[in-house]
Amino acid sequence: MQFPSLRAYMATIANLDNINIPFFKSKSMQIYLNRRGVPYMSVGGFGAVFRFKDKNNHQYALKVFTSHVKGRDKRYSALHKTLQITKFPFMVDFQYVENGLNVGKKTFPVVVMEWGQGTPLDSAIANDLNDDNIFQSAPRIAGNLFNVVKTLQEWNMGHGDLQEGNLLIGDDDKIFLIDYDGMFVPSLDGKKSTEVGLANYQHPKRKNTHFNSFLDDFSLLTILYQLSILDSDLWQKLHDDKSIILKKADYLKPNKSSLIKKGLKSKEPHINALAKLLTGACKKDPLEINAIKLISAEPEIMNWMVFTSTPAVNTNFTPIISKVVSLTDSEVNDFEEDKIEIIAQTPEPEPVQENRKHDPGAWGLHQI
Repeated sequence: MQFPSLRAYMATIANLDNINIPFFKSKSMQIYLNRRGVPYMSVGGFGAVFRFKDKNNHQYALKVFTSHVKGRDKRYSALHKTLQITKFPFMVDFQYVENGLNVGKKTFPVVVMEWGQGTPLDSAIANDLNDDNIFQSAPRIAGNLFNVVKTLQEWNMGHGDLQEGNLLIGDDDKIFLIDYDGMFVPSLDGKKSTEVGLANYQHPKRKNTHFNSFLDDFSLLTILYQLSILDSDLWQKLHDDKSIILKKADYLKPNKSSLIKKGLKSKEPHINALAKLLTGACKKDPLEINAIKLISAEPEIMNWMVFTSTPAVNTNFTPIISKVVSLTDSEVNDFEEDKIEIIAQTPEPEPVQENRKHDPGAWGLHQI
């Protein structure tokens, strides 16, 4: 199947009537526009996400795809069933809709999600460093990320693409995960991954055959190490939109990497310990690192990290997306969404009604 281009999606979705979900066609629904007056769009490796809000200020994300992935519907179904059981507070509710969007005379799948809370990790780092050139939040983000990965592994799950755009930082530096295209859940055991994650956050030997609950081990180690050594100078010199500061080349030859050698020579016990673990991980098979066990055995690292949240089953979890997606035309107007308890959403920017004239030449893409 030939999927539409991002430009085609942008032009199509400006008219909400093209969305085959009654709730999104209702008078209360608004789409966010960028400063050029076209739909706000966050672009990832396999598609894009558009942002909406309803009259009660609840916010939603609608994800579209730019390429075909065999079995995508079955994978999302498996993920959805698992989420209804786990109800993790660090994940958002979502629903895969096979014929969710009309583009020309064809229909294409979409994923409807709650809009993720918080600030992307790279923005959180930049904001923090602007205050005093020291990344004060590093121990809390590290501790909370450790807990998230540990919790996923305890449920025999893995995210598969831990990186700055998929890690949202909320109040008290809590972690929220978004983008579940590459996730592993028990019912996908024996299958291959559809993606291998952003290269600068992944083991250099990772392939799509590396697909089980330990696929986040390397990403966890490299993110924790980078958080531990990060300062304003390193950030300004080495950061780009595909990495914090370390690159794939550092993992291929860790003993020659100036950034990793910096940690190996450090007098800070937690930095030195993380550098050693990362160096060792680069030489192992991606699924044989056992990062949680290794980190837990290092008191210097555990004492450095601060745990401000303990992921567990969210007793207040409300499958709001499953509900709004299933509404029929006659049910939309009677739907009193304000009675449903959901997590508060981030308010900015202010949305504009969708029926503004579309400018096909205007692009305002935000990379995630």
